[in-house]
Amino acid sequence: MLLLDVVNRDFVVSQQPSAVWYEGDSCVCMDDMCVDFITSRLKVKRSVIFDDGRQRECYYSVRIYSLHELGKLLHEVGFRVGGSHRHPIHARSVLRSAVTPHRDPRPAAARADHWQRR
Repeated sequence: MLLLDVVNRDFVVSQQPSAVWYEGDSCVCMDDMCVDFITSRLKVKRSVIFDDGRQRECYYSVRIYSLHELGKLLHEVGFRVGGSHRHPIHARSVLRSAVTPHRDPRPAAARADHWQRR
């Protein structure tokens, strides 16, 4: 069994655009985030202000998947989605999907014979 813990794309989309700030070690960080709907990527501009006054900016993006996209990708490589649920602490921000390899019901000898004939 494989357990995936991923960001829920539908929740992220509903929360945008957004800006979040937080304190780090000897700095303050500000993240400005937006979703690129064409590429399904969360684009982030992170600004960091250090205690000594220096400032830095960096940009990054993260691919965010909807549940049906994950299911399709996993199915294409031989997995079967066994279910999903939302995490109780992050009720609307995390999806967990249990997946298992798709099992061919034929005996091993029949499967091997099938591939030898191709």
